[in-house]
Amino acid sequence: MAADTRKTKQATVSKPYMTGSAADGTLLKNALAFLGVWAVCAFMCTIACMVVLPGSDGLRIAFDCIMELIVLMLFYNNGANKGTDAVGRGEIMYQRRENGKPVSDAEQASCYHPAKGFLTGLAGTLPLLILAVMLAVLTERTMTTAGTLPAWLSSYQHRSEVGDALSAYTQVAPATFTDILRMVVRILIMPVVSAIGSENRDGLLLAERLSPLVVLLPAIAYGIGYTRGPAARSQVHTAIAEGKKKLRKRQKKEHRERRQNVARGPEKLN
Repeated sequence: MAADTRKTKQATVSKPYMTGSAADGTLLKNALAFLGVWAVCAFMCTIACMVVLPGSDGLRIAFDCIMELIVLMLFYNNGANKGTDAVGRGEIMYQRRENGKPVSDAEQASCYHPAKGFLTGLAGTLPLLILAVMLAVLTERTMTTAGTLPAWLSSYQHRSEVGDALSAYTQVAPATFTDILRMVVRILIMPVVSAIGSENRDGLLLAERLSPLVVLLPAIAYGIGYTRGPAARSQVHTAIAEGKKKLRKRQKKEHRERRQNVARGPEKLN
């Protein structure tokens, strides 16, 4: 009967950890850091959409979708790293408590909690979310402007019989609060705005009304990534256990080879 050469799969290894609270003393700090990353991503996406101009609508939409996915993956990975660190801190606090050492309320609160990532993301997004909600309520379909006055008509502007009719081409409407709000929110959701296109006014209106949901996507990605903390920490322990298992096997093999060499004795020289 042939020997079974299949390798046994390493069992998943996990350690107990102390659960914290959804909000702790680092909430404001982490929220500001989240907001800072949000601002940098919005700026980079705006620059990319202005510089990269694919030749077709399909390529432009594909580029914008990829850019949005990259941003969401960035927040997801950031949340996963924070969740892993929080679980590791919870393991340390658990061991300290098991050894009879005191654990303060602040230390326990800083440990992993499944809602902490979502709360941090929401707190960091809150200023931007308020702007998006305001635009969603105030926005209206943008209308086309009168356009540029043809050069050959500019000489007739000073004639009373035609000057009043041409005044619409020279008067610039002052920027309103909604216009400024629209500019800011469109920067925040630039990949979506770029994918829709500046000529699709109905699509842009829908994007502005749904902008609060779009603005919340990074916070949702961050929160989901944070909940991966226990699984990621378990993978670390499993990898460490696998490494120790391989080390023991190698040491046993080397020890067995040394014993066999000693049993055979020194090799005879011809």
